[in-house]
Amino acid sequence: DPVVSPDGATVAFTTFPHGQDKPGDVATVPFAGGAPALVTQTRERREFNPVYLSRGELAWIEQSRDPKEPDLITSRTAGGTPVVLARSSNRIIAARTSYDGTTLGWLIGQAGERDRKVTDYLLRIRNLAKGQERFIRFPPGERVVSVGF
Repeated sequence: DPVVSPDGATVAFTTFPHGQDKPGDVATVPFAGGAPALVTQTRERREFNPVYLSRGELAWIEQSRDPKEPDLITSRTAGGTPVVLARSSNRIIAARTSYDGTTLGWLIGQAGERDRKVTDYLLRIRNLAKGQERFIRFPPGERVVSVGF
């Protein structure tokens, strides 16, 4: 899931500094080379799938170990306070931004309405500047694994 910043200077990616069986963290590294820097450093939540927004802010998915806690898409400017962009009581599987970084899309998986053993998928799409949101519900049983613009 490596992603290059809009200015081309930085690459963000998911890393597993505590081992593959532990929750991941988001890190960045200069595109020209250098040492990676952790952006997130928690053991309570799994942070993964980094994306860049229009002004270069980095955002990522956060999942708690506690299934009662909501999944989040969180953003933070360099040194800034985290801001929750999206919250879901169902699992957020993947997130992407449009090429210009103004639209955020995220894929949610939830137990099927007709058959609880089958996962239903819902794609939510938000224009970040206008706050407008829409969604696409996929046919029951259709498997979706990623988002692309």
